[in-house]
Amino acid sequence: MTKSGPVQRIGEVTDPEMRAVIDGNLTVLPNGPRIINAGWDDSCNLSCPSCRTTRIIQSNFTEILNIQNKVEAEFADAHTLYITGSGDPFGSPGFNRWLRTFDASKWPKLKRIHLHTNAQLWSPRMWDRIADGARVLIRSAEISIDAATPETYALNRRGGCFHRLLQNLEFIPNFVGATCLTTSRSVWSCRKTTSTRWPNV
Repeated sequence: MTKSGPVQRIGEVTDPEMRAVIDGNLTVLPNGPRIINAGWDDSCNLSCPSCRTTRIIQSNFTEILNIQNKVEAEFADAHTLYITGSGDPFGSPGFNRWLRTFDASKWPKLKRIHLHTNAQLWSPRMWDRIADGARVLIRSAEISIDAATPETYALNRRGGCFHRLLQNLEFIPNFVGATCLTTSRSVWSCRKTTSTRWPNV
């Protein structure tokens, strides 16, 4: 088994693009990657102990912007854009700006933007600031929570506010979900400070 499903035998592959690669015995693909994980900026508004020891906000904005421009220029075949497994899409000045100025014409084959976030900054105001071209493509979200009480949240999501999280968790499925979001899930890191709190979830 793989993350996306069982490994297929060569004769069972029906995807037209993969079939062409197999039948043509290609070693150089005619298209670029289908999934782009935007992991080039680890800036985040929190400093969770499961991820880092201190809050990180990258100051070399020019380098981050150069990477973004290169990705947009070279990976137009992408179907999915994952923002981000390295930091937070709203807490990162670079990714935040990208979402607010997103030019969908540079991604002609893009079907989905997946957001991985702590949701602290995913407020109605923030949602309104995201470019229309990005909003309609945000089809799925992964929200890191790691707590069931304010006390545990303060330990595991350093710098975050449990009350703000609950407010945003009510907004996201009721408003965002009603317009474009089709899949969302919460993610927990199992730690000593959370293992005794599971009955409260």
